[in-house]
Amino acid sequence: MNALLYILPLLVISIIVSIFNKKAGYILFAISSSILLIISIYEYNGVLSFFSIISASVWLLTSIFSIDYDHYGKWLSPLYGLTILGMVLVLYSNNYLLFLAGWEIMTIPAYVAIGLTAKNNRPPFVFMAFGELSTILILTGFVIVKTTSFIYLSTPIPLIVATFGFIIKMGMMPFLVSEWLPIAHGTAPSNFSAILSATITLMGVYGILRMTILTQTIPIGFPLVLVAIGSFSVFFGALYGYVNENTKGILAFSTIENNGAILVALSLYMVAKQLSITSIEHISLITVILYSFAHSIAKTGLFLSAGLQEHQSITYSKKIRNVSIGLVLLASSMSGLLPNIGGVASWLLLENLFMFSYVLHDVISILFIATGAIIAMGEGLATALLVRYITYTSIFQNTREQLSKIKKYPILFSGFIVLILGFTLPYLIYPYKNSAIIFGML
Repeated sequence: MNALLYILPLLVISIIVSIFNKKAGYILFAISSSILLIISIYEYNGVLSFFSIISASVWLLTSIFSIDYDHYGKWLSPLYGLTILGMVLVLYSNNYLLFLAGWEIMTIPAYVAIGLTAKNNRPPFVFMAFGELSTILILTGFVIVKTTSFIYLSTPIPLIVATFGFIIKMGMMPFLVSEWLPIAHGTAPSNFSAILSATITLMGVYGILRMTILTQTIPIGFPLVLVAIGSFSVFFGALYGYVNENTKGILAFSTIENNGAILVALSLYMVAKQLSITSIEHISLITVILYSFAHSIAKTGLFLSAGLQEHQSITYSKKIRNVSIGLVLLASSMSGLLPNIGGVASWLLLENLFMFSYVLHDVISILFIATGAIIAMGEGLATALLVRYITYTSIFQNTREQLSKIKKYPILFSGFIVLILGFTLPYLIYPYKNSAIIFGML
């Protein structure tokens, strides 16, 4: 909560300034994000702090990019700031009321921002409809708790009800079939698409994890259902993305694929917690954190690169000069390739599934083996869709347009960040140390 005392006043000032001068507003948003990042690292107090670190990193990159990108009038910048303000409230809430207030504050400005660029009313209305359905389920779960404070829960019902609200925000099955997330994220301006896919969906992960930590008893059947939902989301998210022609739509389906993998890791954490398998519980939790870093940072850079295209159709995309190295690193991380952080996270998730099947050594082991196979197929499709993305936008076609440094550096930095994190982050947070360093592997 101490971070709110520093960040909230600065964010409010930044939003006001952005109404009159959007470039000054984005500079202040970048400064606010930098301060939040420093505070989150300095005041680290457990696994939930990683979500503030991830979010602040994303906002810093997107704010810098936006200084020279925003050509949508004077309202996009304050809407951008309000969305970030809502997520800060979610991350630093100490009660359910503040959490819900932040959840709505981050949703409503995003709805308006999507409407600024939509050619018809469908994208913003669809986004708002699913956003409010998410809020209703989360509110229902919180009401069942019968208190406003975050306390340990003796019943799993609030977790179960609220989780379905959170996975709506993440675009999981069966909501994937409606394609609401790709429609909304693909229509928004690219700086907004980045924070929608990289951090607003991350708030769903944060909500599930926070309530899981508070819940003392979770019926095993519930996380097993989530395993099925997550694994099918991985496969079909990657499949839909591969056949999609919209540049941002490809990346939005990739978001669903990654969120599906994170949901599987969360489910394994729930199962291990209930069965008191401490080692796998730790590894599952670390997998969630690594995947969250990998997805959020890489998806930020990729969506920012999509903002440099004049056409939404990938067939008519142009080559983006001077950022090819960054795009290759980002795409390889999203493809689950080592030594990037995405490769470490993918490998650890599959390893975790097979460890579960071996430790349980029961009929249920078949479920984990099948889940691993489905996720592996999904990762293969994800590799294909991202290879398709970078070949169309960075290799085969050409343009003489020279990028400004303000637009170029956030994309390049995000690429190098996923590479550096692949070598460093696992060794900083993994509890079981090895005597030798192996490139990116634990």
